[in-house]
Amino acid sequence: MNTNDHTPPMSQLVAKAWADESFKQRLLADPVAVLKAEGLELPAGLTVKVLENTDKVFHLVLPPKPTELSDDSLDRVSGGICLCTILCISDDPYHVKWADKSRN
Repeated sequence: MNTNDHTPPMSQLVAKAWADESFKQRLLADPVAVLKAEGLELPAGLTVKVLENTDKVFHLVLPPKPTELSDDSLDRVSGGICLCTILCISDDPYHVKWADKSRN
């Protein structure tokens, strides 16, 4: 990794994988070895999985649930707002407008 570059390390890895098919295949096959070779320090025993989104597959990564929040606190933090009461959809299915016209 270029230590003079201020781009976050993961962004550098993604850019390198896009530019170098061989690097991408190694990263997909053995991410721990590649990350270590790129200068990233990983905790012993850490499992790393690298997945590639395509035009047909999208991976949603769920972060671990915070341990310091109670279920009640988590419910409050996660919103509790139904977007259907805030947003209205125009005739264009790709255009979303705020129901409150002052916000458009």
